[in-house]
Amino acid sequence: NWGMGAVVLAKNKKDVPRIKKQVKALGFRAVTIEDIIGKLHAFFVTLQSILAIFGGIAFFVATFSIVNTLLMAVMERKREIGVLQAVGATRGHIMKIFACEAAAIGLLGGLLGCLFGWLLAMAGNAFAQYKWGHIIGSADLFTMPVWLFPALLFFTMLLGLAAGVYPAYRASRLDPVAALRYG
Repeated sequence: NWGMGAVVLAKNKKDVPRIKKQVKALGFRAVTIEDIIGKLHAFFVTLQSILAIFGGIAFFVATFSIVNTLLMAVMERKREIGVLQAVGATRGHIMKIFACEAAAIGLLGGLLGCLFGWLLAMAGNAFAQYKWGHIIGSADLFTMPVWLFPALLFFTMLLGLAAGVYPAYRASRLDPVAALRYG
């Protein structure tokens, strides 16, 4: 049980299940590369699920942060909104201004997040290569599909836009006279 081990090499990949069965019949424990890969796959699926949960929480927090930021911007820029309305800006124009600002905040957050994620993946690959290069060879442990970056940027921009709907609505509903007196 302790300290004993043997490696059995099969000449053909198709013989592995038969050899494993024979080793088990002799009373030994048999582990194949496929078993190890299966356990690693299960581990990474679990890790991916946990990261998806954290990502969902991050998007939830980001949404409320954008809403809060824009509501504060509306409160601080009441006078500017009043001036815009006084010179002829419609409620639609005001809504578009704040909606574009919200989308820009979401896009900027997405860009920074993608850059940070890419740098973290590169650092993880460099660490893995340093620590386990003799095992993994030149393979990258942390990879991201090419479609993920534009999808995340689009999603974060939509998230910012959705989060900016309520503050933009509030800004467009300000009374121009009251907004000009504010300050």
